[in-house]
Amino acid sequence: MVNITLTNKNLHAKDSVVTININTGICTFADKRKTPLKMLLNDADFSHPLLTRTPIPAANFHYEYDDIDGLFYSSIYVYSTLLNVDKPQACQFKINPSKKFQSLKFAEQIYFSIHEQKRAEETITIHQLNELVSHLSGFLFKFSEDFMIADTFTINELPSNIDGDALYKRDEKIIELLKNPNDFSKFELRYVNPIMGFGVFSRSTLQKDDIVAVYNGVKTAHEPSSLEYTFQIKDDCFNMYLDARQHGNITRFINHAPSPGKSKTNHQKPTLLEANVISASHFISGIEVVIYSATKEILPGEQLLVNYGTAYFNDTNIGRFNAVGRMISSKRFIPKQTRKKLIHMRIMANHGVEKAQIYLSLRTLFIFIFIVMVMGVLKYL
Repeated sequence: MVNITLTNKNLHAKDSVVTININTGICTFADKRKTPLKMLLNDADFSHPLLTRTPIPAANFHYEYDDIDGLFYSSIYVYSTLLNVDKPQACQFKINPSKKFQSLKFAEQIYFSIHEQKRAEETITIHQLNELVSHLSGFLFKFSEDFMIADTFTINELPSNIDGDALYKRDEKIIELLKNPNDFSKFELRYVNPIMGFGVFSRSTLQKDDIVAVYNGVKTAHEPSSLEYTFQIKDDCFNMYLDARQHGNITRFINHAPSPGKSKTNHQKPTLLEANVISASHFISGIEVVIYSATKEILPGEQLLVNYGTAYFNDTNIGRFNAVGRMISSKRFIPKQTRKKLIHMRIMANHGVEKAQIYLSLRTLFIFIFIVMVMGVLKYL
């Protein structure tokens, strides 16, 4: 059942608020009186834009948006449609960007280092990054600054309670952030290790409360096959997930650390890094947007870390970073990790990462010198 609560905009009317059960079409007022939705729609004393707005004509309830403003209007479109159709249970909504939707333009280069302890001295193209992540992860990845909705759903996927007034609330500051690409020249990607993959490090000083970026991705009504890069949104008006696994920006690569003072291993606190970035939810037309911001001063060279949640890694130290930024693990598979790192370096070299090419060349040279030295020793034994 989906219930939507509306506040009467007619301040002189008797009834100030109503809760509508969209499934049954029954409206309940504050004094427990009930009336059919059709009567409320024709009641001149109760005024709300969601009741009077004519839904946008769309074949088979297919809504396409041309820009970010159109995306946020989708919530009004869906709920006004549900309140005005005879059979809301029969509606199957499809929301996606139109052919007119223009992706945000961003810098073509990003700073990149193959060593987690060394500042990036080279850049790679976004095309190279897409190929690297796709090749290393085994699925197609596309770096993007676009915040999108793309899915098909029915009333059954919607949350049980909706604040209809919230569908008309906007945050112009957040909308402006969504309309402009992030300046990721302030950050760099570094290869951490075969387990963690990449991490995000600061190239400049970030002050406390500075916005890092919007956590961009695709909002979907259905649970993704993997929740590894997914926010499980709880208060979104569409009850949607925010998935950055195959479509995301720099925030997708920010690694996990517990919030300050949240680690259960108290004796290890001074030696383990804690989160210096926090995620916060903001709402535009009832649609949840996640913003990353700094919780403290972050100096150049520091890794950005955010708390993924209390259940992440089952509260163990797997994936934690020590004071010098090296990852620690309760499990050790050194030979296997070494082989995997070598494979990763070859992949990076094949995609034009100069430092990886130099790394492999030097490794080959050292192995050759070692073999010559061993053969020389054996010759005189």
